Amino acid sequence: MANLFSFDDQSNDTDNTTTAAWKQRISQLEEEVETLQGSQQKKSGFTVAGRCIRRLVSLTARVEDLVGESDRWVCLDDFEDQHTKEQDRLFKAYNKLLDHQPSLRKVFESTDACKLSNVFKELNKGADSAHGDDAASLKSAVMHWLMSAEPEEPALRSDEKDGRGFDHEGCISYYPLHIIFSSSGLNHLDSHRVAIRDYHPEFLITTYSWPTFLYENKNFDPNNPTDGLFKGKLLVKAFKQIFTSPTSVLKMDDEPSPRKCWRL
Repeated sequence: MANLFSFDDQSNDTDNTTTAAWKQRISQLEEEVETLQGSQQKKSGFTVAGRCIRRLVSLTARVEDLVGESDRWVCLDDFEDQHTKEQDRLFKAYNKLLDHQPSLRKVFESTDACKLSNVFKELNKGADSAHGDDAASLKSAVMHWLMSAEPEEPALRSDEKDGRGFDHEGCISYYPLHIIFSSSGLNHLDSHRVAIRDYHPEFLITTYSWPTFLYENKNFDPNNPTDGLFKGKLLVKAFKQIFTSPTSVLKMDDEPSPRKCWRL
């Protein structure tokens, strides 16, 4: 009987030890989950903070480049030293970022390279995400603006890419400037449309072929090429669509809302 009771006591001790071990492991796993959730929340916070970068700080610069330029300035003995325009631009952008997100100052002062790398990644992710959202918002809006200004058949659709560009009469009306001001350009625009579509060697469209919508009222002065540049109505509308509000675009010429009159 004594041996039997001894065996039962040993069995109970083993069970209690196993139970305690499992409780301890569960507690450790719960702590790890909380840590991971907190880290994910911080990353999401940096992603949200980065969404302002493309609108308010810089259209193209990466966050690590801004911080790197700030570090370079800190190491200078004389702030009056000569700097390139690019360096000045990056440093000004860095200060703008801290103006809009002052909490990032302490984060950038960290000496943990791995932590900084993750922060840069999340901030850039937020900036690029906002940039993509802005570009996506222009798709349907630009279709509406084009069709309102140059109503041609077939109507352009925001969900289809077929029939766009120089294949569409509404788009090809924004001729590249070098074609309009070539010899007899103003008198033979219809024949030039055919030449453009047929890839005629004298009417090739390249990155240097600026379209007329860059200029205010499509007016280009070859003797003063900067007059009215980047003041074209389409460009101004695109700017307001992103940087102010879609409502401000409608107020430019009291257009009806695309959602009400341009359902495709």
